Order: sequence, then C-alpha cells, then structure tokens
Amino acid sequence: MTPTTGLASPQHLPLRAVGELTVAAQSAPGPQIPPAVQAAIGAYEPDLAPSLQGRVAPQAVAAPLVQPPVAPEILEAIQRVGGVQFLRDNEGLRNDHAIVLAAVTQNSEALVYASPRLGNDRDIVLAAVTQNGGALRSASEGLRNDHAIVLAAVTQNGGALVYASEGLRNDPVIVLAAVTQNGEALVYASPRLRNNHDIVLAAVTQNGVALRYASEGLRNHPTIVLAAVTQNGLVLERISEALRTIEIASAAVAQNPAARQWVPAALIASANAQINTNPAFLPFVDPALITYEIAQAAIKLNPLLLRFVPAEILARLELEVLTSAVRTNPAALNLIDPVILREYIVNTVIQMNIDPTNVSLLAARQAALRSLADKVLDGTIGNETARAWMPGLARYFCDDKVFMIFAITHFGLEALDASSQLRLDPDIIAADARVTEAARARG
Repeated sequence: MTPTTGLASPQHLPLRAVGELTVAAQSAPGPQIPPAVQAAIGAYEPDLAPSLQGRVAPQAVAAPLVQPPVAPEILEAIQRVGGVQFLRDNEGLRNDHAIVLAAVTQNSEALVYASPRLGNDRDIVLAAVTQNGGALRSASEGLRNDHAIVLAAVTQNGGALVYASEGLRNDPVIVLAAVTQNGEALVYASPRLRNNHDIVLAAVTQNGVALRYASEGLRNHPTIVLAAVTQNGLVLERISEALRTIEIASAAVAQNPAARQWVPAALIASANAQINTNPAFLPFVDPALITYEIAQAAIKLNPLLLRFVPAEILARLELEVLTSAVRTNPAALNLIDPVILREYIVNTVIQMNIDPTNVSLLAARQAALRSLADKVLDGTIGNETARAWMPGLARYFCDDKVFMIFAITHFGLEALDASSQLRLDPDIIAADARVTEAARARG
C-alpha cells in the first residue's frame, strides 16, 4: 500500500480514482469503468465524460466467445507444456481459433506462434494482453490503436503503454490506467498528459520516481512533489531547493531517513526553535526536546514520524494514537515496538484485514504470524480473510504439519506447498489425496 502522510496526504488530493482503477481492473465483476474513474476523467476532460458512460471494461470485453470446445486432451497438453511450446510444436493447429485462444490465455507469448490471421484477431489479442499486457508488442498496428485492447494491456502492465498508438498515448483513460499500475509509464504518455495534474499525481503516488517524467511545471508543483516524496523520500534529491519546505522535507525523511542529506541546513538548524509550533520538524529536533504532546501531534500529522519518537515515549503512547496511525498508513506497523505491542499488531492486522505477510513486523513478525496462524486454525478469523492470507502464511509455516494439513483440507493448498521434507509426510500426502478425490467426486 502506498504510504500516505497527514501533510495534505494524496488520499485527500483531487484524484479520487488512484488505486480504485487497479482494484476494479483486477477484481471487479461489473462491466463498467468504475464511476470514481469516470468522475476523475470527467473532472479534467469534460467533453470525454459522456463517452465513458457504458464503456465496457477489459473484463467484459474479454468474456469467452461461444465457440467449439477444445478437446480435453489438447487443453491438458497446453496446461502441461505451456501455450508457447504447444503452438511451436503443432504448426497445423496455429490457425485454430479456439486452440490459439486457449494457448494465449495460458501464456500470452504464444501469440507469436499464431497464424497471421489469428495473430491479427481481436479476440485472440485481447486474451493475450489480458494475460500479459506486454503482449501488445506483438499486436498489429491496428490493434495497438484499439481502445479496449490497449486498456486491457496497460491495466495489466502499465509499461505496455510504450506499444500503444500515438493517439492512445494521448488518451486520458488509457494513460490513467497505465500510470495507476506503473507510475513510470508516464514516460510514454503524450506531452499533454505529462502536464495533466491528476494523471501525474496518480503516477507519483504509485512511484515517486515518476516525477522525473512530468512536465517542468508539475515537477515544481508542491502537491505533486509532496505526493512523490511521500511515496519515495529519496526523490527529495531531484526537486529544487525552493520546494524543500519543512512539510516536504519532513515527509521525505519520514519515508526514508536517508533523504536527510538533501534537507536544507537552515531547516535543520531551526528545528529546535520551531518544534513547539510545527511538529513536522520532529525528524530534525534534539530528541531531548520531544515531549509526549509533540510526539502525539507529529504522529497525527504523519504516521511515519513514529520512527523519530524516542522509545520511552513510544511505549507510553495510547493504543488509540497508534491505531489511528496504522489506519492512516499501514506502513506505520513497521515502526511500532514489536515486544510491547505484539498483540496490538495482531489485533490491528485482523481488524483492518491487512495481509500480514506484506507487512514487516520486525522482531515480532514470526510471533505475530504464529498468533495469526493459530487464529486461523481455531476459526477466530473468518474464512474469507483466512483464504486471502493462506498462500502467504503457508510460506512461513510450510514446515508446520498441523497448519499445512488444515490449509490443504480447508483452503485448497496442495502438498507441493509444504516444505520439501514435509510434502513427503504420509499424513500430508493423505490429506492431499482426500481433497483431490473429493474434487473428482464433485465432477
């Protein structure tokens, strides 16, 4: 999750669609472009807004066509050897629409072995770029100018924007989707859109380094710069001295303390005198001057300033303060004393449904994950949440026999997910066999 800061954080900036497009593209079942994205586009392209109504999103376009079924043995072969090798080894099948569609769905790179006719087939190419946006490079010039195909490609891989037609690199819907997935795709956008506030904001919120590709005017826009350094503090090196204000410098150093080397000396020198009126100076102040009240105000301003709170004050902070900090920015979990607040970390992860395997828990990580695993085993955590966490947790408990049998039996994991030693255990093999047999019985 992209870090945010209480200093005019990106979540309160004009673009409301940041992140929503990615979520919608990956998981939303609905056929429409999300309303929030329509609103965001309409805000800066009023003439475009009407055309967004009813526009089909990639998932809907990519729905399977009604066509002759592929023989089970061919499907099995495609899955076994992969779509690329299958088409490479079976030249006579490269012009069969259903077979090529199955091959590129399994591996988009199989598109290069399709017949010339199918290599230029809209449905085949759409399936390929939906599996891997980079397959757009193998599409014909005409299909690189197809809005739905390019949208599907850049939603999966923002960098695929480089293969889009010049016209679509100037399309705000396409470019917004691309930079939301990969901020550095901004480099392939048209000059007009590299000068668009909301699109650049989306790009630097995803990857602060994308600031280098913005127009000169936006590279010097305080809101854009703040979002960039909040995502990557080291970007502070790239911005002008005039923009290295206390708000921007504090956000940068909070995200990455190494950014301190680019903070103006005058700001650091004035920290002790300014700290009582502006908690953003916390990273630069004499620790002896930090009080409970100053720490509390700083954390409210930017949760990542937790890293500069002395341990004796951190231990006294109320859980409400820490809960609010983590809710604002889950990365603050990394900065909480793991010994004192281990159970707090566990409870927060559960309540906020944060994937625990994507959060560094420092010294408490293994113990906290063990506690979470136990809560999965005893049913404290609901099935939906547990299912989302299971693959990640299994990586940490692949040698835990009880946990792996439970995961195989109830959550669809396989014996191969267990450690190399445990996967040979008779009980693990038996559990896997029972699940496989039950699946066959259900048809």
